[in-house]
Amino acid sequence: MRTLVFILLVSSTAALTLPFADAELQCDRGSLLDCARHALAEEPRLNASAQELVVVGLENLIARSPGAQIAELAGLADESRIRAAADEVGGFACDGGRTLRRARARSEEVALAVARARGFATWTRADCHGVDDKNAGAALIDGITCDLAEAVDRAFAHLPLRAAVLIRGALPCTERGYGGVWRDLIRMRRPTLDVAVAAADGGLAVLIRRAPRSSAPPMSPEFAAWPAAFSFSTFDAHRVELYGGPSVGTKHGRRFVDADSIVAWSVDVYRDVVPSFACPDSSLFTASLGISLENDEDAWDKAALLGCPSRPWLSDALRAHTGSFRAVYVGANKGYGLASLLASLAPSLEVSPATWGVSLRKLNARLACGWCRDCLEDEEEYEDDVSSMIEVDLVEPLRANVGLLEGCLRHHGFVEKDVWTKGPATVRLLPLALGRTKGTATFPSLAAGEEVGEVCDGTCDARQFEGRFEKEPRFEEVRVETLDGIVDEKVDYLSLDVEGQDPLVLDGGMETVKNARLVEFEYHFRGAWAEETLRSRTEQFEGMGFDCYLQGAHGSLWRLTGGCFADAYEVKRWANVVCVRRDQIAWRDTLLKWAV
Repeated sequence: MRTLVFILLVSSTAALTLPFADAELQCDRGSLLDCARHALAEEPRLNASAQELVVVGLENLIARSPGAQIAELAGLADESRIRAAADEVGGFACDGGRTLRRARARSEEVALAVARARGFATWTRADCHGVDDKNAGAALIDGITCDLAEAVDRAFAHLPLRAAVLIRGALPCTERGYGGVWRDLIRMRRPTLDVAVAAADGGLAVLIRRAPRSSAPPMSPEFAAWPAAFSFSTFDAHRVELYGGPSVGTKHGRRFVDADSIVAWSVDVYRDVVPSFACPDSSLFTASLGISLENDEDAWDKAALLGCPSRPWLSDALRAHTGSFRAVYVGANKGYGLASLLASLAPSLEVSPATWGVSLRKLNARLACGWCRDCLEDEEEYEDDVSSMIEVDLVEPLRANVGLLEGCLRHHGFVEKDVWTKGPATVRLLPLALGRTKGTATFPSLAAGEEVGEVCDGTCDARQFEGRFEKEPRFEEVRVETLDGIVDEKVDYLSLDVEGQDPLVLDGGMETVKNARLVEFEYHFRGAWAEETLRSRTEQFEGMGFDCYLQGAHGSLWRLTGGCFADAYEVKRWANVVCVRRDQIAWRDTLLKWAV
């Protein structure tokens, strides 16, 4: 192995070694980029640029200790050098200012994708005084070199109404740049301007104008007039409070996301300039599904845009309720729906998705956090109960998962008599399946925690469920009832998650559905959906007095009723639909706040 050694004698700090192919670059001090340039001058046979040399070196450091804090990568003596090098060469971000990440998508790629998502063909660069192309759909600004507030206002003044402004350098690695850009972004937060941040290419903030929304989080008074001088630790704590970490949400529902999701978010907030009662542009819905910058087509983050939507509107609706409350979960699985419901209606019970996940892990459940990472679900921390009595039915056909539900209820202090009770909450466990008619059905005897346990009558093949059985491959007969057969009173919230059999359950529960306030069900290509369209089911709900929405990314709701249905929504993929009765004014208005 060749070793390129350059010692620049100003201090006696320990040498930092950056591996590159079959060579090593050792720098004793100074800029890593300068060191790499000196190395190339001394070793012309090395076929690389200085930037490439530093990039590969930093990537090697990350690979050795993934997720490690920057100081751990090369020692405290070289931490500032690592930070500076990452910002110099570009393509890196420092989440929380602590950990170094390689950003696969460059800011230019994201700018083009965002522009297309907003309905434009081009993006443009912007300096501190304006933009180059006044017809572009996105403008890219270097956040470190400009007076950010002034530059953003000038860019928006020159761009079309739907255009976005992107700020590069929202998550730089050097503390000076990191704090300065974020301080300016916080100052710009206002009801008509929304911000999301992607860990791409030094941290990329996307700003989009929107119509005022009553649910917009207010700025903390202490930060409304941010002091000129502030400590990095104070700043960083506020950043975490508002936006969370890379995988940790906050009470405002904002979080750092990847490049794919930032593009989807840019599409979703098209509602900024469209009245809530108008039909959305379905081509933008298609755009939000078709753009991939970092992930494979079948990656979780891609699938989750529809299949695992966030539901900020649900907690808003629940908190608008007073008095007694009744909910039915068909396909309760591991019970995260119940945990989220109780966290909103009765926080005094001390049940939440996070505590529920702890119980599931203690019970050795598979996929304990849930396929949709339910245990990380961001719940607002409420202090007061809003419901005097809560009645919940959990319908679950898989015997092992019923055992998990019993264990979690017991861990949370529920007492079993005929039903499970704690405080104002009563939970009834129903170990059965629901369908269009009564009878029996065959289900695989899957391990506790498995989430896709669909009926397999006439097609029960052990290979279909390989590796997911509780022990040896086995199938069991399960009793089937109808929704109307088990519900004898009005339901406030009906949730269906039955792996493609949703149309059959709805058909067997029309009286229950007609009288429900809010109905949520899955829509995809499996089971009964193979023979039915979303359009026909939407028309049925509309005829019963419901407004229906297809759930998109980041809490967005795409209107299906009121003449808004488009062929683009017949996606035949893992997705979710929510329908609210039009006479439920408070709940309807809550969903309208999130309508595209």
